[in-house]
Amino acid sequence: MLIVAKVVGGHEIDDYAGLAQRSPLLGAALTCALLSLAGVPPFIGFFGKFMLLGSAFDLAHPELLWVGASASSTVVVAPYYYLRVVLKRIYAHEPRSVAPIAVPRAHGGWRSSSRWRSRRGRRRARSSSSARRPRSSASIAAAGASVR
Repeated sequence: MLIVAKVVGGHEIDDYAGLAQRSPLLGAALTCALLSLAGVPPFIGFFGKFMLLGSAFDLAHPELLWVGASASSTVVVAPYYYLRVVLKRIYAHEPRSVAPIAVPRAHGGWRSSSRWRSRRGRRRARSSSSARRPRSSASIAAAGASVR
């Protein structure tokens, strides 16, 4: 969403019109995110809502029934909004511009993380080769007393 907002210059629903034609990858990613928020079963949002509603309607805690009732109303309203309003805008409407939206590469990607790991590993190797002082029983007892 931030990529689209940066390219288009806004966060309005109309700015996402025709996103699937301009950038199929961004359209598919936004669709998956919205389906997860709506609570459609193969996505993780379904399991979160299932666990929340299951615990809210647990008879052992009747004081949470109002939470379950309000969450049940959002389970009905959210799919309508996400699937009808937003996805219709992404797939059915014509884009304002036909220029594709380029997805920028991450800065460094896996290369920077592998360099960081290799430097970190070298530091560990050097520190583990140096001799460590054994801790005295007095310092161990003082550390235990400060924790309690």
